[in-house]
Amino acid sequence: MALAERLADKEQLARIARVPKQEFMRRGINQHTLEKICRREPVRALKFAKCLKVLEEYEAIEDGQSF
Repeated sequence: MALAERLADKEQLARIARVPKQEFMRRGINQHTLEKICRREPVRALKFAKCLKVLEEYEAIEDGQSF
């Protein structure tokens, strides 16, 4: 049985590129998983969802500090 896999779209890749790689790794995203996402290779859907959650949390903090 194959696991569900996901690919990042162009908009998601652009958002990911604006966040330092160390920030993802500090928040629990594996470096190799992040590199696969950026190379547009399939990753497990759960890992991709975790990456998007970290991205949204980082963006929320950054937006909150811009006041």
